Amino acid sequence: MMDEYVLGLYWKGNPLTLRQYADKVREFLEFLAQTHPVFESMEWVGEDESEPVVKLSPKLSNLDKLIYKHAGVSDQVYNVANPDGSPVWASVGWRGFQMNFVNCGSAEDGMVAVNIHAGKSSEQVFNTVTIQFPTSDHLNFPHPEFYIFGFIRDLFVDAIKFWQPERARIFSFDFAEAVETGKPYVGGWLVYVADPLAKKLGKDPDLVDFRVEPVGGVDGALLSFKDEIVFVNDDVHVEKAKRLRAKLIAQKLV
Repeated sequence: MMDEYVLGLYWKGNPLTLRQYADKVREFLEFLAQTHPVFESMEWVGEDESEPVVKLSPKLSNLDKLIYKHAGVSDQVYNVANPDGSPVWASVGWRGFQMNFVNCGSAEDGMVAVNIHAGKSSEQVFNTVTIQFPTSDHLNFPHPEFYIFGFIRDLFVDAIKFWQPERARIFSFDFAEAVETGKPYVGGWLVYVADPLAKKLGKDPDLVDFRVEPVGGVDGALLSFKDEIVFVNDDVHVEKAKRLRAKLIAQKLV
């Protein structure tokens, strides 16, 4: 499996109707398009590979139609629904709604993917929004700014302000595998925790090599390596991520 970098945001609760979900998806895609040109030409892709890929039209004029038809999660019973069980605009479901978007056809071509699985009414399962993009050694990805700390940090912070998750992180699958042996999954180069008590970690002597800073407009703190590295899977950074994860667990912040 080809490794990928992931910007992930996670939270429980906050149910949305399909109409509210569609409005949030539109607003987020518009925000991303303003952030970087790679998000300006996105395509919808279904969970079933047999479904045709559909390019999003200018000004997202076909987005509502795609969401109404495809955002419903299979094997879910909605509070109100069409005769075939699919959701209507007023529907709410415990597993929420899901849409996946990409900028091109395959990972080999340098694909950037945006997955928005949100609106869940259940307090037991996480809503998840992710942005996935190629690793820095990918030969067909012509956007080096994605590997610049300042750019990816700003994108991360803006996404946190938009979705207001309980926790968030930036990681790669290989890095997370080296850091974590199980739940909770909080290993990463940049980590956000919504608990206001996380701000006190800036005075923790065990984390002197971390930067702990507030995120304007939301509670909690952003934690990052002081050397501002982006995506280095070496033993030193794995150790630091393990230490941060252990501290978050010990302080019951995750």
